[in-house]
Amino acid sequence: MLSIDIQKLQKVLYGREQRVKLQRELLKNYKVPLISFTLNIPGPEKNSILFNEIHSIGVHVLEKELEDRNIHIVYSQSNSSFAGLEKFLCVDWDVDSIKRLTVSIEQNHDLGRLFDFDILSEDGHQISRESLGLQGRKCLLCGEKPIVCIRSKKHSLDELLNAVHAIIRKYELNNNLKLAE
Repeated sequence: MLSIDIQKLQKVLYGREQRVKLQRELLKNYKVPLISFTLNIPGPEKNSILFNEIHSIGVHVLEKELEDRNIHIVYSQSNSSFAGLEKFLCVDWDVDSIKRLTVSIEQNHDLGRLFDFDILSEDGHQISRESLGLQGRKCLLCGEKPIVCIRSKKHSLDELLNAVHAIIRKYELNNNLKLAE
């Protein structure tokens, strides 16, 4: 059992390494800011019908926000790996404004806590919330900085996944729908 979990984690890490390589390639080829969208799902299981559906909702919300602001998408690519579904959008817009837009989605959409938008400038520098004077993300459970809880193993994977599913149930109730199981 443990070896299977380690193998899954190694595959997730490999998927993340491949994501970074693709991000660098897209930045080199298109020379505009890059939005890299994944889900914030704890644990080694990143792919499921449910998580794919949530990712699709996030992509739709992001693309609608960009369209509403007449922001030109220079290039768009979807990818899937053991690290989960990924959406890459090269956009011709101010990088700080992009970050503020995606933080707004993360904070205001019912599923936003599960959305993870990384914004990279043309030179590959990741734009953080803190660099814009915004508050960093909090732990799903206790409001602490996530890295503190991760390092101390403050919460079990089951507790974190229960919090993820509570967010999903709230979204379903608020929108009178049922997502995949």
